[in-house]
Amino acid sequence: MMEKSKMVEPASDLLVLLRIRRQLLAAAYVAGGDDWYHVLKKIDANGDGKITRDELATWIRSVLPAAQAADKYITALFDLADHDQSGDLSVEELAWLLDSVQDHHHHD
Repeated sequence: MMEKSKMVEPASDLLVLLRIRRQLLAAAYVAGGDDWYHVLKKIDANGDGKITRDELATWIRSVLPAAQAADKYITALFDLADHDQSGDLSVEELAWLLDSVQDHHHHD
């Protein structure tokens, strides 16, 4: 059996990522409502105020079916959100990841 590429493929995987993100947003509301600091505290296992790839993976695996919690999806979501490429997610990056359909900087 050939091993599938670990890379995320554009069209079909993008739909999966969007579905995953919607489910994570719902789980985040269950965890902390719309208070992102509260959500971050639930995911932040070691309490350092940031979310590591492992902490994100643990949380995603706890709220999603295994097929959607595949490593390639977790890696893709983490890399998308880690804007400063620090290797962990701040509360702002977490909020962007889960709620990026809303433009937080747009004021009419």
